[in-house]
Amino acid sequence: MASGGGSRLALVVWLLGLACHRAPAAPAQETLLGLSAPLVRTPEVVFAVEGSIAGRPAEVRFDLSSPLARVTTGCFETPLIGGGRANLQAPFTAAQLTPLTRVAGLTVGGLRLAPFEGALLEADSCVVWVGRDVLGDGALQLDLSNRTLRVRPSQPKAAWLAAVAARGLDAQVLELTLEPKRDWPLVAVRVRQGAAQLTEPFVVALHERHSLLLDAAAERAGLKRGAGLLDGLTLPAGLAVPAALSSIPGYPYEALELAPQVGVGPGALKGVAGDGHGAVGLLGADVLGQWDVSVDVKAGVLVLERPQVFSSGERHRCRRGGEEAREEACFELVRAPTTDAGLYAALTLWRPLERGVRVHLELPGASPRCRVGMSFSPGGRGRSAAHQFPWTGLAEQMPECAQALRTASDVRLSLYEEGPLPGCLGVCGFVEDLQTGKQSCECQPGPFGEAGDAEWRLFELRRQLLELQREAQEREPSDPP
Repeated sequence: MASGGGSRLALVVWLLGLACHRAPAAPAQETLLGLSAPLVRTPEVVFAVEGSIAGRPAEVRFDLSSPLARVTTGCFETPLIGGGRANLQAPFTAAQLTPLTRVAGLTVGGLRLAPFEGALLEADSCVVWVGRDVLGDGALQLDLSNRTLRVRPSQPKAAWLAAVAARGLDAQVLELTLEPKRDWPLVAVRVRQGAAQLTEPFVVALHERHSLLLDAAAERAGLKRGAGLLDGLTLPAGLAVPAALSSIPGYPYEALELAPQVGVGPGALKGVAGDGHGAVGLLGADVLGQWDVSVDVKAGVLVLERPQVFSSGERHRCRRGGEEAREEACFELVRAPTTDAGLYAALTLWRPLERGVRVHLELPGASPRCRVGMSFSPGGRGRSAAHQFPWTGLAEQMPECAQALRTASDVRLSLYEEGPLPGCLGVCGFVEDLQTGKQSCECQPGPFGEAGDAEWRLFELRRQLLELQREAQEREPSDPP
């Protein structure tokens, strides 16, 4: 008995000693300064990272237009709700009185945050929208090719200008203003659609996947919805507008510019009703996710950066800083470890895509039977795609290739061909079985769920109809003298 008691006492002493020597937990932070974390793994760019609340997985988004954090009920077993309420006012939505809850244990990118209050929203999934209360004076930075989001301290505009000049990139430092009553960060945007154009302030809304435009503002500027872009043009006999193009419910644009010759396109803006309170749209990840982006609301600065590009005909060379301009530098491929079998790869193209392109990837160790790559429809610079190889569903569609991709140990750039892969519309990852001829694509959705290249095809159809119209007018006999 005495021996057993002594053993138990020794065990307790040993456990107490182990607890005393355990490394202390990282101190809780009031803001996310110092964060560096990969974006959530989706084919398109989303300004969100993975986190957790008391061990429960959470998607963490960044809403610079909100003074207050928000969190969904799906993040809690039982939310702690006090008597406080918040009056939320988001752009183009009615004010909403929302209960407040205590958010404790939020961890992001290895940083543990001190408890904070957030507006509670009903949803089964766990999502946290970081507002300016949690972000503090932090500036957000997106490294597009590496798909990484960072939070760094705010700095004066002069410091941003100096840093941009030192990097030697193709860069623009734009002015952000604040909406006087609600402190929404605004930037001037020009939208061009044929002869119609709109130049108005948009809210910088990184948390939104797709950009929005107020219906009333579009109507004032003469912008057309969907196939209304073809009004007044006659199709050749026997031809009709394809269903994928006639059903676009938003506002297609040829170019969306944030400064002269600095923009993206073609694309489309979702229409929205409501009151913009001085703004006419939201600028989301579909637009801003085509640059390396820095947003410093305190300094009133929006920085857009890309590698420099030098073009001669259809040949393009790119460079960062003082590096040599090379054709290969227009293609940036990064790979990341994955807990699942297979590989995760992200590819960013910094060159223009006049005719689109398909980029083949080499996966050492995988079967040569399966050809793998990414396909891009025509568009501008900064197009980016990320895929898990094999993706969900590939095992059912092409089981042999899915199994082969699970054994791959690396991924490298192989070669590229001008023109997108037939059958893969928009920005897609693709796998082709060279024995059976089967093909599988994982594509980024358009803003309305339509084919990802619908806007480009619509403007191309408009260009062709205008050309036919001009040719017909030129063939008409002139009036006699």
